[in-house]
Amino acid sequence: MNQQLIADRTNDEAIESLLGLARNGSIEALGDLFEMTREHLLHAASHELPMDLRAKQGASDLVQETFLVAHRLFHRFEGRTSAELLLWLKAILRNTSAHLRRSYRTARRAAFREVPMDAASSLTADLSASDSTPSALIQREETATMLRAATERLPARDRQVLLLKHHDELTFEEVGQRLAISTVAARKAWLRAIERLREQLELEQV
Repeated sequence: MNQQLIADRTNDEAIESLLGLARNGSIEALGDLFEMTREHLLHAASHELPMDLRAKQGASDLVQETFLVAHRLFHRFEGRTSAELLLWLKAILRNTSAHLRRSYRTARRAAFREVPMDAASSLTADLSASDSTPSALIQREETATMLRAATERLPARDRQVLLLKHHDELTFEEVGQRLAISTVAARKAWLRAIERLREQLELEQV
């Protein structure tokens, strides 16, 4: 008999035995099951995490979070083999990764609405390119306060364009893809949004 086939059969027998123990309440057996899949999940996690999240959430952190969720949901798992267990855990890992990405983006959007100083600086640099920029924009603290108020008065589309360009730091091509428009149209939409924001800021000076 093929040696790999023997190994696979032996592995599945061990998995089935551990599954039986885990279903009877053995935390140690469940931990052993998770450890048997750790390397596979670490490899999967390294591909799931986007670059902007890796500094905040490593692959090992994502795998550990996956195990915590799997422990809580283990009573729903009905598989009997290592392949079935791995597929189930990978599905949880993907869902966990997606949740982390959504949470991270939501936090970034919330931060944008507060107009933190780094975002304010980015917008100020664009606004300062015109001679019509109010002189009060020179002061960073005043700029942040004015941007908060002015941005809230912009149409939703303008706010979205500014968010994608300045806070999500997307290229015009990426902005266009998000909005289902061309790169040229995305650039024009951004210019219109900047102009409307400038107008709102100038109204603050009246």
